[in-house]
Amino acid sequence: MSKSRKLMIAMVTLLGVGILLFSGATDAGGGKDKAKPKVDPKALKKILNATDPEIKAAQKALRNALIDLNKAKVAINKAMIDEVFGEKGVTEGVVLVRLNLALIATNASVADCQVALLQASIAQLIDKGKD
Repeated sequence: MSKSRKLMIAMVTLLGVGILLFSGATDAGGGKDKAKPKVDPKALKKILNATDPEIKAAQKALRNALIDLNKAKVAINKAMIDEVFGEKGVTEGVVLVRLNLALIATNASVADCQVALLQASIAQLIDKGKD
């Protein structure tokens, strides 16, 4: 599992735990007997299955962008290897520097895209159940 996916799962888990703690859904009420509210299973299922189609489309686009960026990283690495081992000449040093800069920019874009996907996922969680 990738580092960003682990981070996203951890963030969503922490968000859920935080919501439970601050909503008073724990038994930390000092031993008082509280009547637990009844939850309608149909309403709960509707809330859990609800997704915002616009946010879902954004998530899909961000996932596709991550796939494309990772393909670009592989292509840049192959180009760098080809420049080092396959070609000889004066300009190869400058080409390698430019390819390295492209790789650095691609890595930054991957990180930005992962953050955007995480934020979209959190937005989807917050928006569930709202009509």
